[in-house]
Order: sequence, then structure tokens, then C-alpha cells
Amino acid sequence: MSVKQLKAYARQQEQEQEQAHRLPHLHLPPPSSPFTVAISISSLEHDGLARYGDAVDPDADLAAIHLLSQVVEPGGHLLLAVPVGGDLVRWNMHRVYGALRLPLLLQNWTLLGAQGFDAKLLLQEPDAMAHHQPVFILENSPPAYLDTLQRLHQL
Repeated sequence: MSVKQLKAYARQQEQEQEQAHRLPHLHLPPPSSPFTVAISISSLEHDGLARYGDAVDPDADLAAIHLLSQVVEPGGHLLLAVPVGGDLVRWNMHRVYGALRLPLLLQNWTLLGAQGFDAKLLLQEPDAMAHHQPVFILENSPPAYLDTLQRLHQL
């Protein structure tokens, strides 16, 4: 092999290794049949922040919840708990979902209800240590984006 070929090979190996470390759970094969119910408690807010060996990816949480929509059957349910308060990323620990990011996270799910949620939480000043973690009850049937916003404010 020439030096040029070796460098190209090394670059390719580096890219493949980086891809393999980028949210390995996103590369799992789909289940043989979709799940009726899934539970995600204090998980998605950590994705893409490189704290647990994953690559930095500002939208990894959105990719992870999209993956959940692929493994939960249509009409199936997701119980989701994430920190809620003023929008914030506490590097490299977690995200806090507020008025901007929470609707993006929930946009492809129908919000059926929530336990421990008050819409006023979304308007709080960002505080990395003071936040609530309500449980959202979601159905795998995408609503219109504005429906998600309206439903959040009705809870």
C-alpha cells in the first residue's frame, strides 16, 4: 500500500469507529414485532452530550425519540420522563426541556396526559439543578405540531 492509500484507509477506519460510537443504541436491529408500550425514564436528556461515551450530537435526543417511534407500534404508548424547566443544556450532563425544546421532543407523538407537569414550568428561568421530571403519557400517532403546543398548555 502507498502512503496515500494508508492515509485514506486510516481516515475510513476513524470515520467508521466514530460512527460506531455515535449513539450505539440507534443502530440496534428493529424488534421482530413492535412494542405495545415503552418506558424511557431520565434517559433521552443525556443523548449526544458525550458524557457516556457517545459522540457530541445536539439532536441526538430527537433521533432517539424518533427511534422509539419506530419500535413502538402505531397507537402504542410511551411513558417518558425528562427534566422540565427553562430550556438549558448543562454540559455535559443533561438537557432541561422548556418551551422551545419540549415541543420538538414530543412533536411526533400524541400527548395524552402527564403526571407532575405544569405548563408554568416551561417558562421558568433556566436552572441546571432545579427542575421537575414529570411523566408524559404519549401515543404513537403524530399530531400536528401546533396541537402538541396547545395540549402542553392545557395540562
